Order: sequence, then C-alpha cells, then structure tokens
Amino acid sequence: KRSFVGGTPDDFSIPSLDGGETSLYQYRGKVLLIDCWATWCGPCIKEMPHIGEIYNEFHPKGLEVLGISYDRKETKWRNFLKKNEYVVWDQ
Repeated sequence: KRSFVGGTPDDFSIPSLDGGETSLYQYRGKVLLIDCWATWCGPCIKEMPHIGEIYNEFHPKGLEVLGISYDRKETKWRNFLKKNEYVVWDQ
C-alpha cells in the first residue's frame, strides 16, 4: 500500500532510547523530519550537524525530528549517540 502526498502514512514503531518504543503516530499533527541514518554511512554522519542546526532553529517553532538508524546492532547507534551529545532529537 502506497502513501500519497497529503495522505496518511501507515503507522510504525521502533525502539526508543529509553528502552520503550516510538511510533510515527505519536507525532500526528506536528511537522516531522525523519532522518534515516547509520553509523557506517559517511554522508549520513556528515549531515547530522546540519540536521542539528535545523532542529535548534525550528524546534522552538514546532518542528520535531525523528532519527531512524539502519544499524543492525542497537549498540552501534547507542554508542554513537553517547559520543555525539549534540544529537538531542528523538531516535
């Protein structure tokens, strides 16, 4: 099933930093930037500071950012986030 511009995407859930789950629908009604990334993706890591700039500028105006890591091992992305404390948006 395909979503369309202006349509409602299917909900999904992913593990969150606090050990729970984050779902797409919890952002319903908000402006959401989804950043798909991985620790092994050089361009993804290079763009993260820029996403941080966008987040810092527009989060006070209502922007939310959700990072989704494609790392197969959860410890990889958790360790990256611990070392890069500037990543303050939801993962």
